[in-house]
Amino acid sequence: GFFATYEKNAPTKNNTVRTIRSIAVVDEGRGQCRVEILLDGALFRMVRNIVGCLVWAGAGRISTDDIDSFLRQPPDRTENS
Repeated sequence: GFFATYEKNAPTKNNTVRTIRSIAVVDEGRGQCRVEILLDGALFRMVRNIVGCLVWAGAGRISTDDIDSFLRQPPDRTENS
């Protein structure tokens, strides 16, 4: 999936399935928030990319349908593309 594209050197490259149990965005006040993610293990940059998708969706740069699409068919992240 989407996060497996970052796992080029991972020792568990063949097992990149992760289960996200919950994601919560908590209002901290003063224009700040905290993202809490409960999962069974994260791949390299997985949490960073989840939060980035949430920020982009919140800013209207991508839709929730785009996020669904990314999870089904990851964007090509090869160096030559």
